[in-house]
Amino acid sequence: MVAQIQPFGNGHGHTDTTPGPVQPSKRSSQIPTTQERQLQTLHQERAAANLGPRSLPHVGPLAEGCGQLAEFLAQTEENRTGLGVTQLDVEQHLKSHNYICHRVLQMLEELPTEAIPTTEATKLQRLHSTIQLSCMCEWPKEFLQPETSTPEFNLVISEIAEFETLRLGFVHMVKETILSVYDNLTNSDRTEPIKSPPKMLPLLGTQLTLTWIQYELPAELTLPLLQLSTLQATFGLVGDIAEIFLFKPRPAGFIIFHDSVQIPNCEEILAQRQGLIKIKNPSHSSPPI
Repeated sequence: MVAQIQPFGNGHGHTDTTPGPVQPSKRSSQIPTTQERQLQTLHQERAAANLGPRSLPHVGPLAEGCGQLAEFLAQTEENRTGLGVTQLDVEQHLKSHNYICHRVLQMLEELPTEAIPTTEATKLQRLHSTIQLSCMCEWPKEFLQPETSTPEFNLVISEIAEFETLRLGFVHMVKETILSVYDNLTNSDRTEPIKSPPKMLPLLGTQLTLTWIQYELPAELTLPLLQLSTLQATFGLVGDIAEIFLFKPRPAGFIIFHDSVQIPNCEEILAQRQGLIKIKNPSHSSPPI
């Protein structure tokens, strides 16, 4: 059975309920320094494992549109270094989230109308509604519930860490849902089942499959490139790192891991040649040893 997929939202390629997101701030047009190029290379290498769907020579316009959606989600890059903790800095994380939601909604609404299996039409419509529910006008402070038992750590960074971990899981859900539609449209004659996408839930209802820890580096470790390499060398041994966020002026931030990590309930961890790194692991409810 097939169904005619209709435009989403108000039927004109626009979604009335989406708040007016602002595109993430862009970097200066000046030529990047060697250090900036090295940082960009590191981030590009980390993103290389999350490329969009495979290219097929002959796919329908709907499948092609889903492929472009997945590629947009895989290639979206944002600044992860030199972050701040002011109200404007916090709002930038929310604006980045709303921008991606708004763009994905637009791309869903621009998908061509053609006959597709009812299950896929329903899946896309549910995804559209879920993304609409995930757009937010205000920072959801009351939902983030940062830890308060370690006051030496910045609580705003804790909030941002919780939000960005939820957001990364949410984007993964959206991408996997789009890829499942893409695969069903381009492999209709397959015999083996395709892995089911994650459950569709709004951002604040997302079930966390990712974990995060907050860190504070030695004060003398000020160069972002050295900070990144130290964190990767130290924490890459305990889990699969998804993202590293670096804040200023203090060398502090947080790390998001793809899966749960087994880090002892301690206050510090030794980094080779760089001294002790203070850590806060929210997965432990009791005070550190």
